Amino acid sequence: STPGEDDVFVTPPFDNCLAGVTMQRLMELIPGERERSPNDVIVSNIQQRPITEEDMRTAKEAFLTGSTLGVMPVVSINGEPIGEDGKPGISALAFDAMLVEDMKVPESGERTQHIPVPFGRTTGMIEHLQ
Repeated sequence: STPGEDDVFVTPPFDNCLAGVTMQRLMELIPGERERSPNDVIVSNIQQRPITEEDMRTAKEAFLTGSTLGVMPVVSINGEPIGEDGKPGISALAFDAMLVEDMKVPESGERTQHIPVPFGRTTGMIEHLQ
């Protein structure tokens, strides 16, 4: 099926939540995967904006991301199912598979991705990084 206007990937801006490397990488991967497999990645747009309770109640899918979680579907909030059936959605499963594939080391052995993490800023040891 062709994605519609309501097939929007929404995540909060990184001003009040962690700018996690897993979410950042997922947001980088989605456009390329959508281009390669438009029937598998049903996201028409990526938006960073505040998420309301109403957004959560009407979401087709919801998930958490994390370095140790990958993509973890959320199937209910306060006992109310998310989506039509309260089961993990196809996008969350596809996003998790995308991340797993992306983390594999190529046959050449050469790593192709690096996301700098400024640890010194959070530990107060910035002078050791310069």
